[in-house]
Amino acid sequence: MSRSKMVLSKYGACDEHTAKTCDQFMETFRKTDKDNNGKLSYKEVEDLLKSQGVTDPEALAVYFQFLDCNEDDKVDENEFLKALVGHCVQDAWRKAFRFIDTDGNGTIEATELEKFMQTTQIESSCRKSIRNFIREHDLDGDGKLNYDEFVEKFLKNLNI
Repeated sequence: MSRSKMVLSKYGACDEHTAKTCDQFMETFRKTDKDNNGKLSYKEVEDLLKSQGVTDPEALAVYFQFLDCNEDDKVDENEFLKALVGHCVQDAWRKAFRFIDTDGNGTIEATELEKFMQTTQIESSCRKSIRNFIREHDLDGDGKLNYDEFVEKFLKNLNI
């Protein structure tokens, strides 16, 4: 199994398209690592971001902090992949949320979740579980799940 696939499987995002994207991230990492030490310095990340049109010094610092998870002033392969794969996983959750939120009001009601489960042929005996799921994750008590409530449990489990 490639390093990319191992990282992706850890985050529950291991399909061929995502693995290809992860391989592209790794290629970008290798090209950016000018001194070939397996870690990106602030200057190397800055050069990469500037090549992508990010020139604001404050934005550069924020991006670097986002990538440097362990705050050692270097970005290793794991940090780089975790940040970028995590971003992709979050994007996938946003798309899933929008797909289930059929009325587009920014919340998922039990009926929308039930309809989604029917289209994916999940057992109808799960209706009580659906309502329990919503009740357990409905942090503001409105009987619906907003995006944050929908993904909170999943993204916390992924440490993203």
